[in-house]
Amino acid sequence: GGGGAFYYVAPETDRLGEVEFLDGLVGLGWYRTEEAAPPRFMDNVLDGVADEDFRNLFPELATRTYTLYTFTRHPPPTQSAPSLAAAVPLPGFAIAAAAAVRQPD
Repeated sequence: GGGGAFYYVAPETDRLGEVEFLDGLVGLGWYRTEEAAPPRFMDNVLDGVADEDFRNLFPELATRTYTLYTFTRHPPPTQSAPSLAAAVPLPGFAIAAAAAVRQPD
C-alpha cells in the first residue's frame, strides 16, 4: 500500500487554501503534473438533462480555464509519512483530500 493516484480539476480562481493544498500533497511525497483539463471534462454528465439546460446551469464551464492536476506516488519506505492534516493546515482541504485519495489495497 501507500502508492496511488489522485486527480484534481480546478478553475483559475486562486481559491482560498488551494496553493497550500497542492503544495501540501507534493510535500507528502506526491509527484504533481498539470495540464489543461480535456474538453470532454466540460461535457454534460447529468442524466436526462438537455445539453442546453446543462450549459445554462453551469455557464462557467464555457468561460473559465480549468487545470487537471495529477498526483502520483510510489509506496513509501517503511518509515511513516506525515499525515495530510499535518501538511495542509486547512481542515476542509485535508478532509476532502483524505476522502478523495485512493490507494490500492
